Amino acid sequence: MLTKVLLPGASHVPLGEQADAKLLIGDAALKSAFEDPTPHHDLGRLWLERTGLPMVFAVWAAPEPVHSELVALEDALVASLRQARAEPELLAYESADRYGYPPGFLARYFEKLRYRFGPRERAGLYTFLELARDVGELDDVPELRFVTTAGATV
Repeated sequence: MLTKVLLPGASHVPLGEQADAKLLIGDAALKSAFEDPTPHHDLGRLWLERTGLPMVFAVWAAPEPVHSELVALEDALVASLRQARAEPELLAYESADRYGYPPGFLARYFEKLRYRFGPRERAGLYTFLELARDVGELDDVPELRFVTTAGATV
């Protein structure tokens, strides 16, 4: 769906078949950045250039009613993020040891990651959903409700 929205002329081919481009995420994308001389394009940057809005790559989504332990999990993840932001150099070096990429590269990579979901991010998500509907990937833009820290939906 992402390529149809961002790159309407692109077509998908089965995995393993010859293609003009590949969509890579996570570790595969990092590995490719070091091992493959082919030009790489940042989809977040392409989206920002096209819409002026940030791209939302992932969200926490859960059916209602929200499971009682979800708040504890969120608290643990937020604490982990705070620790990583408080000690970025330590995170970069530990990650370099674990994954084998240069610590400076990882520090810059981690610095670019954002975990907020404010008004601009919501507008980016809605824009994506509207464009997905417009190209026939969705029948309708789904109704989304957001849980605030107080537990009330918005």
